Amino acid sequence: LVGSGGGGGAPAGPDAGRGGLGGGAVALLGADVNVSGTIDVRGNVGVDANPSASSAGGGGGGSGGSILVSGGRVVLDIGHDFLAAGGKGGRGVSGGVGLGISGGDGAGGRIYLASDTLQIATGMTAATSDVPAVLGGSGSSLHTFPR
Repeated sequence: LVGSGGGGGAPAGPDAGRGGLGGGAVALLGADVNVSGTIDVRGNVGVDANPSASSAGGGGGGSGGSILVSGGRVVLDIGHDFLAAGGKGGRGVSGGVGLGISGGDGAGGRIYLASDTLQIATGMTAATSDVPAVLGGSGSSLHTFPR
């Protein structure tokens, strides 16, 4: 699934920041799948409000997308990088009215690994609890399941 876009800043108009685009979706399928590069489905950052405005909100960050890697044997080599974090919210501008709130950050995306055999390169030094953050970025979640 693709990530959703962030909301626009308030009040709506030319001074408010636009929301960031959501991340894409990537699927790698095969009998043997070897990942040694970067797969990037991060959400885009929200746009800052017009700095010369008296008061306007920043746009919200887009949410991260999805990565699916499925194979009888999946190998994650040293140098692999899965990026599925949400984008940061844009900055707001306040002229004392209180409407210059920064946009919220986008939610993290999802990473799915499906394989009969999953091999992670020995260069990986993360603890089990840190694997989702190491593989996908802050806020993303990792799901593994047999094929």
